[in-house]
Amino acid sequence: MRLRLEAWAARYRRVLLPAFLVCCLISAWLQSLGKRLWYDEFFSYYIALRPSVADIWRVLLTGFEPHPPLYVFLSHFTMRWSGASPEALRLPAMLAFCVFELAVFLIVVRAYGDLMAWIAVLVAFATAAWPYSFEGRAYTLILASAAVAFLGWQRVRPGYGGFLWAALAGAGVGAAILSHFYGVVVGVPLLAGEILYIVRLRRFRAPVWLALVFGYLSSLVLLPLIRALQGNYAAGYPGVPYWRSFALTYEFLLDDLLGLIILACLIGGFGLLLRGVAVSRRPEPDTTAQKGFEPHEIAAILTLALLPLIQQVMIGMVHGAYFPRHAIATVLGFCLLAPALIFTISKRAPAVAMVLIAACALFALWEQGRAIKRLRAPLPFAALDFLAGRDTPRDLPIAVQDSLVYLRLMRYAPEPLRRRLVFPDSPEMAQKYWGNPVNDRAMAGLQICTPLNVVPFESFIANHRQFLVYKAPDEEQPLAGGWLVNGMTHMGAKVELIASEGPYELYRASLPE
Repeated sequence: MRLRLEAWAARYRRVLLPAFLVCCLISAWLQSLGKRLWYDEFFSYYIALRPSVADIWRVLLTGFEPHPPLYVFLSHFTMRWSGASPEALRLPAMLAFCVFELAVFLIVVRAYGDLMAWIAVLVAFATAAWPYSFEGRAYTLILASAAVAFLGWQRVRPGYGGFLWAALAGAGVGAAILSHFYGVVVGVPLLAGEILYIVRLRRFRAPVWLALVFGYLSSLVLLPLIRALQGNYAAGYPGVPYWRSFALTYEFLLDDLLGLIILACLIGGFGLLLRGVAVSRRPEPDTTAQKGFEPHEIAAILTLALLPLIQQVMIGMVHGAYFPRHAIATVLGFCLLAPALIFTISKRAPAVAMVLIAACALFALWEQGRAIKRLRAPLPFAALDFLAGRDTPRDLPIAVQDSLVYLRLMRYAPEPLRRRLVFPDSPEMAQKYWGNPVNDRAMAGLQICTPLNVVPFESFIANHRQFLVYKAPDEEQPLAGGWLVNGMTHMGAKVELIASEGPYELYRASLPE
C-alpha cells in the first residue's frame, strides 16, 4: 500500500504540488479576511502606504520601526497593485509560506521520496508557520528564506551548477537578514553542517563559503537603521529573554504538534483494530532507493531545531530583546526532522507512515475548515461596541489607554467617534507606571506615516483639564494595557468610573485647576 501510494504521488507530483500550493494561498487569504490588523501590522501597513520606496527608507531611518525594510518594500508593491487592504498587506507572507512549503518539499523529496515530502509540508500546519502566513509581518519571510537557503546548500555540487545553488543559499541568508535582524541565525545551521562536511570528507566547498559571506555582507545595508534604532530600543524593551524562554519558544512554535501526535495515535489504534479483524497479507517488499539525509545535512537540521537556545545566547550578548516568534526558523528544522524519523521507523513498521500521512492530512483539512468558519462569522470588536453604545459628553475627548485598541478604533470606528479619540504619549510615564516605554515611542513615530491624534501627555493635560479615559483590553491580547489610569491617579487627578461592562471601563478624569 505504501509503495503504491509512493509511486502514485511521484507520478502526479507536477499536478498535486501546484494544486496544493494554490490551495494554501487561497486558504491563507480566507483566513486573512477573518482577522483584523493587530499592533505590529499597523506599522507595516502605514509604512507600506508611503508613496515610494525611497520615502519608506527615510521613514525607517527615524528609528521607530524595529524591522528591516524587505517586508514593507514587498507590501508596498502588493498594496499598490491590489489596493490598500489588510489582505494586500499580508500577501507577501502568504506567498512566502508557499515558497517555504515548496522548498521543504524539494529538500525532503530528494532524500526520502514523495510520501515523506508530503508529511514534511503537512507538518507545517501544526506549527506557528501557518498562522504567521496570514500576518503582515516578516516572520514567514524569514522561514521561507531559511528553507531556500537550506535547499540551495543541499544541492551544491562540483561544477558551474554548484555556484548557482550556492548563490541561492547566499540569497536566502541575505533575504532573512533583510527581513528581520534576528535573521542572522539562519546561516548558523548551514555553517554547522558545512564544518561537519569538511571534517568528514576532507573537502572544502568554496562556493558555499563565498555565498555565506556575501549573504552576511548584506547586513551592512542595515547599519544606518541599526544606528537609528539604538536610541529608541536600547532600553525598556519588554521582551527580555530568560532561560525558561527556551521551553516557551517550543511551546509557542510547536503547540499544535501535540494535537497532531494524539490524532496519529487514535488513527493508529483504529488501524491496528481493523488489521486484527482483517485477513493478514504479506507485506510488500520495500524497493525504494532513498538514501536519506547526509550526516552534514542532519547536523544542520539539528542545529535548526536548537536555534532557540543558540539565539538566546547570541541575543543575551548583543541586545537582550527576545520573543518566541523571533526563532521561527526552528519550524524548518522540525519539518525536516519529522520525515527523517518517520522514514526510519517505517522501514520496520510501514503502517506508521500511512498513519502519520492520514493524521497530517486530517489536521491540515481541519485548519482549512477553520478558515471557512472564520469567513462566515462577522468580526467581533467588543471594544468598539462598548464605546459606541455609551452616551458620553460630546465636548470631552476620549483618551484611549491601550495603543492597539486606539489603532483599531481609529481604523474601524465611525468618523464622529474617531474625531474624539486621542492617545496621550509619554515614554517617561509609561516606563514609570507600566514598565514599557517602547509603545509610546513607536506611536509618536507612527504619526510620520499617517494622521493620528497622538499628542504629548504634558500638552494634552495642559489643554484639557477634564477628559474621558477608555481602559479596554483587546480580545486577542487580554493582558495588554497601558499606564494612563494609574498615572493620572498618582498625579492626584480625580478619576471616577462612569461606565463598565466586563473588562471595558470608561472613566472621567479631572485635574485640579
